[in-house]
Amino acid sequence: MTKNSDRTSRAPSSRARLDADLVIARLKRLQALEIQSARLIGGWIPGVARWETKHQMARHAWDDACASKELRTRLWELRISNPDRDLGPDIGVIMRGLASAQADYEFLTSLYLIFKAQVIGAYEHIASHTSEVLDAPTITILRRLLPEKKAQLEWAQQEIPSLVDSGEKHGRVTRWEIYVRELLAVVGGVLGDAGPPMGNTPITLPPGYGTLQLPFAQAKRDSRFTVNLRGMALPEEDDVAGQVLYQFFNYTQEMQAVETLGSLLWETDGMEWEFYYDLARHCYDEERHSAMGEMRLKELGHDVAEFTHTVANYGWRQLVDPLRRYCVLTHVIETDSFKYKHKTYQQHLARGDMESAESVLWDIMDETLHVLSARNGCRCSCNTTTIPAASKPWSPSAGRSSWKTPSTHSKRGTRSPKKPDQASTTPLGFQHIPALRAAPLQKGFSVALAWIPFSRGVPVRVGGVASLDISP
Repeated sequence: MTKNSDRTSRAPSSRARLDADLVIARLKRLQALEIQSARLIGGWIPGVARWETKHQMARHAWDDACASKELRTRLWELRISNPDRDLGPDIGVIMRGLASAQADYEFLTSLYLIFKAQVIGAYEHIASHTSEVLDAPTITILRRLLPEKKAQLEWAQQEIPSLVDSGEKHGRVTRWEIYVRELLAVVGGVLGDAGPPMGNTPITLPPGYGTLQLPFAQAKRDSRFTVNLRGMALPEEDDVAGQVLYQFFNYTQEMQAVETLGSLLWETDGMEWEFYYDLARHCYDEERHSAMGEMRLKELGHDVAEFTHTVANYGWRQLVDPLRRYCVLTHVIETDSFKYKHKTYQQHLARGDMESAESVLWDIMDETLHVLSARNGCRCSCNTTTIPAASKPWSPSAGRSSWKTPSTHSKRGTRSPKKPDQASTTPLGFQHIPALRAAPLQKGFSVALAWIPFSRGVPVRVGGVASLDISP
């Protein structure tokens, strides 16, 4: 029997089934836990010292946000228009409890080895107890998520022992594990229904754990790194090799952007789900840029730890309140970087350095998307930017009507559709984005952009398509 014929010939199962209401309730809770897990991981990234661990955590934050989206998509199919309604306080209790860890190894142990292990168990239970015929789409989603979640757990099982490297740390972890398990038991586990509650007496934090570490005022680095206020010195203009090293070393320094965005995920409490999803993607992209810089340095014969690093940019940004900080990062810092990136891209091409040119081009495309996404998510007006005034960020004063397609009907009857005017109907002003004009890496290559928010997967309102021409 073929795989496809097996899929279409499911026999009714005698196993005990979860009814639709219970499946929906569990998916609602799990989607919320996943996005809150992304927020919590982000908040702890600055507080973790080991470089490689930071990278992996940013990837896992994005994985968790994507898992949340998958579950929410299924809930929308099940006619749940607002998956966050009536969730209760338990999710906040869980996240606040996990956030109260005082050391990175405690946090990673509780999040991965306890919390995520329970999430895996919950996915497996739903997949094996919902109807394999009536609720097959849910099973498909959960079976797609499970390998990713198990890979996260396997990573943690290998990573944590190297961090818990003393008897004192073992003792602290043991005490912390007891607290977290008791906390989850009180709220009925990740599904909220794992046996009767342990009573109304709140679980008390271990002594010395009453002060929350988050948000971190300074980002940490492990002992391999030398850190000072300035970082790497700017080489002379005619020092070609030095300029290339400087650029790609500074790409590794985008770890500070990862840490800023991660902290923002935690600090921006009460925002819409879509904001957290887009922020998790932005954080993941910056992690990739940092990894890109490290990869290029290795190709050039260097190690990321041989250069002097800085965490000063993360530190001063933490002095700015969260949403303004996000505006500064996207509308000022990222926007202002395009001129330098275009210039260096052309220089790499002129010298035949296609590896460097390709890396910079990918970064330009990512950062363009970040700036556009921030205009929707940040809901702020930021005038200190090099983007023309006609494409300033959308503000609430414009009203939701600015997202709507012009009506094709009037009280007098049907009339011809009016051609949308991008300048007046879209808040993004695609026509004002400078074309990425450079010699092509691939002949005739171009990038088409439409306003499709990460968080929806479908257009909220497509006011037109802008083609960013990167042909010569």
